[in-house]
Amino acid sequence: MKRKVAFTLIELLVVMGIIAILIGILLPALAASREEANTIVCATHLDQIFKATVLYATSNNDHIPHFGWATSGIPQPTWWPTQLADRLSNKTDIYVCPSDNDPHRHFEVVRTPGGSLMMSNSTEPDRFELAVTYRGFCDTVQGDDQTGGYQLGRRITDWRNPSDALILIEATPGDRGDRGPRECFRFFPGLMDVGTEQWYADNPFVHTWERHRGTNNYLFLDGRVGRHNPREMPAIAWKQEFWGSGAETQKPTRGKPGNR
Repeated sequence: MKRKVAFTLIELLVVMGIIAILIGILLPALAASREEANTIVCATHLDQIFKATVLYATSNNDHIPHFGWATSGIPQPTWWPTQLADRLSNKTDIYVCPSDNDPHRHFEVVRTPGGSLMMSNSTEPDRFELAVTYRGFCDTVQGDDQTGGYQLGRRITDWRNPSDALILIEATPGDRGDRGPRECFRFFPGLMDVGTEQWYADNPFVHTWERHRGTNNYLFLDGRVGRHNPREMPAIAWKQEFWGSGAETQKPTRGKPGNR
């Protein structure tokens, strides 16, 4: 009579322990691979947005879209997601990075009968909130279009060094003191304090600037998508050619960023 072969309790525990160790080793690697894939997807979104921006400028006397603050309450394409919508096949998912678990949705839009996206005037019954991860540099705005009554983006030919000109970031900027998310971003005089504990305390939105393992995607006017961490922002800020008026939009004082 043959004996039945069975695992002992100790053998089962050893096997289970080995499996647990392998899972512990593999899961972080899988998570890192997934995040790297999301980073690439986000960069691809920015690349598509840049190509649509060039097409827009070609058709609008070299003016880029209005990457500044959103203009709500006007039923026309007055902000970059709606200005570029037709050139992006009117897709809505292209404005969101897969790693953004909580994209802000305080931008109301509506679809025209032809399928185009336009800013809502807050009265349409079929309006909906558009989720947007990416934010533009406020000072890419030139001024008012006297005929259309909305803000114009600067001409793409206005920049001397397009490779240094930042137009979009993959982050949610907010005011100091966390007064809420903003539609566009500016560099503040306190930028040279980047990395200090106080800077992190004053800027609670900073975690959105470190979405991809401490870095984020930045879109420049030459079409380059670069990955940078917040401590690289002072060097990037000093290369910007256009600044708004007022103390809050002056170039930051030169200095060495602090360490976190």
